[in-house]
Amino acid sequence: RVLRHFKRPGSEHLGASCMAKLLRHGMDMLKREVPCALKDISSPEPPGRVVVLGDTHGQLEDVLWIFFEHGEPSPLNVYLFNGDVADRGKNATEIMILILLFKLWEPDCIHMNRGNHEDPIMNDSYGFREECITKWSGSVGMDIFNTFNELFQHLPLFSLIDNKVFVIHGGLWRRDFRLAQLRRLPFRRSLPERPGVGMDILLFDSVWSDPHEGRGIGANPRGDAIVSFGSDVTRRFLKADNLRLVVRSHQVPDSGQGFEWHHGGRCITIFSASNYCGDCGNLGGVLVYVRGEQEQLFEHWAPPLAELALLEDEADRAQARICAQARCSSRQRLSRGRSIQRMEA
Repeated sequence: RVLRHFKRPGSEHLGASCMAKLLRHGMDMLKREVPCALKDISSPEPPGRVVVLGDTHGQLEDVLWIFFEHGEPSPLNVYLFNGDVADRGKNATEIMILILLFKLWEPDCIHMNRGNHEDPIMNDSYGFREECITKWSGSVGMDIFNTFNELFQHLPLFSLIDNKVFVIHGGLWRRDFRLAQLRRLPFRRSLPERPGVGMDILLFDSVWSDPHEGRGIGANPRGDAIVSFGSDVTRRFLKADNLRLVVRSHQVPDSGQGFEWHHGGRCITIFSASNYCGDCGNLGGVLVYVRGEQEQLFEHWAPPLAELALLEDEADRAQARICAQARCSSRQRLSRGRSIQRMEA
């Protein structure tokens, strides 16, 4: 019902008491389900699949279009949101509500990694705080904002699909790390503003770094504290733990597509917010993983909610026509069978 509600243009937000309960239940579940920074995900048996989204940044239209195009979350149609739901767009809270409701309904049908915007260092200034205060007003809105950020600290930083596909919001690190080290990372904390020392380096680079097409660790135009990682860094990381692919997000591909390959096909960027911030003109993309098959990539340009409602109505009518035709064909086959039996008798 909430999903249908959010599909209506101008729909009202949930009440504050309902939000408080939802966030508390969601946080309790994450505390139990995410004991360490690396979340292991087992894909469903084929044709079941995992749909990986990149940044959505409050663009509810993209999420609803992806659910329409690829199916809603279910045990056989698992979703992984790779961070940066918060900020920029005006409906990050609605996206988070859907993620939490689906997760409370069936924990294994939806997952989410933490991005650099799932922290007050960013979301205090880039729209999420204002969204919460506007929708729930004053101190109540601030309480909801603070509770969201408390919940974000319980999200994993990394996900590993079938021990082969490594999913991280930003990218790899200025030092080499193994999966065993990632599992030991203290992650239920605020993200560091700068790389610092020790495990702060790992936390910082995980949500901020980007790939470059050279070798080694290089500079990054985002700032002097942020690094870019080269093809040799990716190759060493994958080889050390017998992995096949790094999936990351965090930036709009320069090509304007919803995805971009790096490092000879060992790393891919997925970005799901189409026409990012309303003026980038880029496509959104998702990666679909099916065990034993090559990853599939899909791109989209999300329509407005009113247009999506029309498309869903058309799809429902088409489905109804198909079902009616199937029932008619079944009755005709049954009638013919009875006629043949009477003739043979």
